[in-house]
Amino acid sequence: MATEILNKIRDREDPTNWCVLVGDKDAPEGFSAIDSGVSENPIESLKGYFTPEFLGCGYISIAPIAESQNRRVTCFFVFFGDKSPMGAKARFRAVREQIEEACYPAQVSIEASEHDHMHEADVIHKARRSMGANYGGGAGKGAGALPRVDKRLVHEPEPEPVKEEVVEEVIEEPEPEVVEEPEPEEEIIEEPEPEEEVVEEPEPEEEVIEEPEPVEEEPEPEEEVVEEPEPKEEEPVVVAPEEVVAATKEELEELGDGVFIKDKNTFMEYIDKVKAENDPTDVVVVQYFTKPKSHFVIAYCGTGGLEKAKEYLDEGKNFCILLALGNRYCSIEWIATTCPISHIAKFGHSRPIVLEAFGYVHIPMETTDLSMVTSKEINERLRRFRGANYGGGKSQ
Repeated sequence: MATEILNKIRDREDPTNWCVLVGDKDAPEGFSAIDSGVSENPIESLKGYFTPEFLGCGYISIAPIAESQNRRVTCFFVFFGDKSPMGAKARFRAVREQIEEACYPAQVSIEASEHDHMHEADVIHKARRSMGANYGGGAGKGAGALPRVDKRLVHEPEPEPVKEEVVEEVIEEPEPEVVEEPEPEEEIIEEPEPEEEVVEEPEPEEEVIEEPEPVEEEPEPEEEVVEEPEPKEEEPVVVAPEEVVAATKEELEELGDGVFIKDKNTFMEYIDKVKAENDPTDVVVVQYFTKPKSHFVIAYCGTGGLEKAKEYLDEGKNFCILLALGNRYCSIEWIATTCPISHIAKFGHSRPIVLEAFGYVHIPMETTDLSMVTSKEINERLRRFRGANYGGGKSQ
């Protein structure tokens, strides 16, 4: 029952400190908890589920912010993903009131549509404001105790969207410089001279007319021409990628935080090969599965770059890809659009572990649209950040 998990989060003696809640018409409460657990940073655990397509709530608790306080500080999150359908948002608002009532009282309530509005510092700051000026303990009315807070008080717009406008201005400046190329001047080179040389040599034709007999005596080369490269034209065969299957429970090794992978050592070696300066390997692809546990299986590692990786992308499968482009690295998180929402949510919770194993990348991409997975799109993103002082990588 979801209410049992909420009570655990409120209980100071229980280590459980986060859970994710979604509408569930089959549950007696009208909603259910799809995951919960113990984390050093419970907000980061929520972010793993809060994708652009997600509609749901989160409930967390953090340690008391004052010595005189004897209970945890609780926070209620409502997340409306930017890419979630409008009709689904309207239906979710009714369920949201039931979830919010079950989570009451919560010292802090935050509504967000992106991860930039979710920080532990904001939770602590708003909790202290709800306690009043004297939140450090000591004498005084209400010292160390949190008052009952109206659930709709803490909805303050954040001024962060200004950052996006600054980025757009920086991107627009350097592009005209790239367009100016002096190469068209090379096309002015005209070479009419070879025509004169052909006209100046008609004399050899007379010598050929005087000796017709040797030409008739050599029909044999025609047989050699027939035996030429016809079989070679049939050699190129396009080989479709082999179907990747889920690992058995015995084959799994933990990669971190309850996320598993088959052939862990081989996976780490492949990452080193992609990032090695003198190794031609430029791409590694891993596919996500939910059973028997949340885990990844290596689908491909080798050469072929972006075009090879795109052969595996499918609307019904989730992938993480590490790609080397010269001395730059790119990670691609491919999110399936035809999987159940619970499958996508679990993938969102598991993929940060794989990205952490990938190490530093210059361009992280997250997409559901195959038309965005192009060299033009990746090079455009690299060009936006070309002024930054990047670290090492393969030389171009």
